[in-house]
Amino acid sequence: MSGSRILGIEESGELEEQVIEIERHPFTNSSRTSPATRQLEISNSIERTAQIESSSVSRHGGGATVSVLGLGSVMAQLQQEISQRYALTSRSSLTVRESVSVEVAPRTAVELVVEWKTVCARGDIRLSTGRRGQDALVPYRVPVRLTFVAEVKDLPYRET
Repeated sequence: MSGSRILGIEESGELEEQVIEIERHPFTNSSRTSPATRQLEISNSIERTAQIESSSVSRHGGGATVSVLGLGSVMAQLQQEISQRYALTSRSSLTVRESVSVEVAPRTAVELVVEWKTVCARGDIRLSTGRRGQDALVPYRVPVRLTFVAEVKDLPYRET
């Protein structure tokens, strides 16, 4: 793969969601008559770096797909190209902060479930291999957004 050059970056066009963490926050209201409101500040951040999937690199051409060896010499170049494409730096991060209110009826218990997700762009970097009609595809994945879904679930109420 020495002497390889990047021919292009092919985005799949589809965004992929991946759950990265689930938080659970139980709330109980032991009052006999008054509802209670609980306020929760939720925040999360992730480092935003391009992930080059070197174990999935393949060479195409001549009807065969084989594993490509010697990719290490071009990994820095690939990382730089993807980082420029998505305007990333090696330490860029994505952060979400929001406040969520939960009203808990008298003598009930609920659980706020926060499901954190990354939304990622996927694609392939096409490299020349130096052989006519053959090139290598290097898959990549880049987080472009951090999001969450909050859901309130009823829990069994127990007198304390």
